[in-house]
Amino acid sequence: MAKNERQEEETTQFVDSGNNLKRLSLYDPPVAVLGIFLIILSVILCFIYLDYSEALGAVYRVPNWLQFPNDMGRRLDFLKEEGNGCDVFDGEWVWDEDYPLYLSKDCTFIEQSFNCIQNGRPDVRFTKWRWQPRECDLPRFDGKLLLEKLRNKRVVFAGDSLGRNQWESMLCLLASAVAEKDSVYEVNGSLIRKQRQGTLVFKFQGYNCTLEFYWSPYLVHLDQPSSGAPTSNKKVRSTLKLDLLDPISRKWRDADVLVLNSGHWWTSHMFEQLGLHFQVGQEVKMNMSMEEAYRKSMETVMQWIKNEVNTNKTQIFFRTYEPRHFLFGEWNTGGRCNEEKLPELANKILPNRTYDLLNITEMSARRKDGHMSVYYLASHRAPMKRQDCSHWCLPGVPDSWNELLYAFFLKHQATRL
Repeated sequence: MAKNERQEEETTQFVDSGNNLKRLSLYDPPVAVLGIFLIILSVILCFIYLDYSEALGAVYRVPNWLQFPNDMGRRLDFLKEEGNGCDVFDGEWVWDEDYPLYLSKDCTFIEQSFNCIQNGRPDVRFTKWRWQPRECDLPRFDGKLLLEKLRNKRVVFAGDSLGRNQWESMLCLLASAVAEKDSVYEVNGSLIRKQRQGTLVFKFQGYNCTLEFYWSPYLVHLDQPSSGAPTSNKKVRSTLKLDLLDPISRKWRDADVLVLNSGHWWTSHMFEQLGLHFQVGQEVKMNMSMEEAYRKSMETVMQWIKNEVNTNKTQIFFRTYEPRHFLFGEWNTGGRCNEEKLPELANKILPNRTYDLLNITEMSARRKDGHMSVYYLASHRAPMKRQDCSHWCLPGVPDSWNELLYAFFLKHQATRL
């Protein structure tokens, strides 16, 4: 009897405890405070874990909410006929654990200032993003296949320091596919360094092909003013001859692949620094706008292609302007981009043209995390007020430009068969 009474008492206590628990509300002050405390603690622990993972050099995995599924419906194959209408510049940056396509420590050709990781950049997330067109798939970059197709050929990049940025990316992509590293060398023994002038020619001896870069930031002729310049105006120290191509273009003409870019030096600051004015014929155009001058220079480039280049032999690419991401100033006035850690998530092969347009402007605009910022010096971080938010770390965004170039090159080769 006593045993049954004890069981009933225990049962009553258990039921009462359950009823009391049910009566607890999330809006009761003690419960609310406890809930908020647990949420804050969880967030803090997540940040500690991520920072600790990076400190150990662990591979960072992007949170699920930032990932884009790979099965967003069947995409077209860009290299096949079905992919002819695909706009490869309309897409998103997607996380890919198989990236980057090479490691900075393995490519000895990277200019020191572009080698952000070796210069002390602590995160590697910026190397993990791949460009994915919405409607089609790009071919996976295959350095060995490309070198075979470039056997006995010349590949020429001509343009500014952003062009050299892309050229070095291609050099690393191709060199990573070569087992005998000594078989890749600069033909004149020149070193790759930050410079505003010059020519660099790398030979892939096993394939008898060359990858060349020619410094020509405007593509048209930068020269001293002619007799048409007003001699009393001391501001005119040099002129940009908009109707004449850069004389060094004679070395580009017979290339098998020619990649051109211009835009980075078309700024009022640069023109003021150089004392530069526009010239057409013998006349210095003191009042010509930057936009009009740029259009005239591009017309000269297109006319040169039409008149001087054998487009049956030479495949020509023109890469559009790559955006800069300075915040709160320019490169010389304290502008910065070092706080950017993630990209902004969010054809154009023109008909009847003799060149392919690499329209990388919009896709690159989303990658403000990919710039060198303060990591362009080998010995120490650059001052916060002297960041580089124009050029790109390698490996990084320029590799994606070259993946697009690779896709267009293969497609062009297939149509010629």
